[in-house]
Amino acid sequence: MVQTDSHVTKIQEALDHAEEEVREAGAQAFRAGDDVAAGKARDVVDGLKALRSRMNGQTPANNPPPTVASQPKKTPSRAGKRKKAKARKGKRGDYPRYEVRNNNLVRVGWSKKDKAEYQHRTPRTIFDRTVKAMNKVAQSGPGPFMAEKIIEKSNDKEGPVPSYQAYVVIGLLRDRKCVEQVGREGYVIPEDVSARAMRVWEQLEGKTK
Repeated sequence: MVQTDSHVTKIQEALDHAEEEVREAGAQAFRAGDDVAAGKARDVVDGLKALRSRMNGQTPANNPPPTVASQPKKTPSRAGKRKKAKARKGKRGDYPRYEVRNNNLVRVGWSKKDKAEYQHRTPRTIFDRTVKAMNKVAQSGPGPFMAEKIIEKSNDKEGPVPSYQAYVVIGLLRDRKCVEQVGREGYVIPEDVSARAMRVWEQLEGKTK
């Protein structure tokens, strides 16, 4: 029994260490402006917390966020790779870019590792819930507010909002000057953030029609 307890303790320590490492990676991504990576880090931390709760015989309050399906990778020929790399070389500064397709907000990024575009989609319902949460947060004071507080406010009876999807929305609004990022302190949210967000959505939607 003592030996079993010892092994369980080691597993818990490993989870603690993993959570600390992921939190730090997420913080670095946030400081670098990579909102999606920061959101994914938060999702992993939530999953680790859920694992710890199960090990302690507790039932997590919320189910862990759904995992993100990786995009299938294509394997072009060497000539195709050279041609594609040359075509993309002068365009990397255009990323990330945002589009609206089929009532989804799409963030298009560039992978240095894969030398190719990748996409993250956020449904309109999640966009609206995130903006609504930002509006609630803005009414509580001048800020700045951390993204975690916005995500917590966006969780309602419909269930939790995946962090990486909320970060896509936050990244768009920061990119379009609807909110202001203040270093590591978070975001300053104006009182008319809802109106600003709706205008941005309509502009993006108009470009895809």
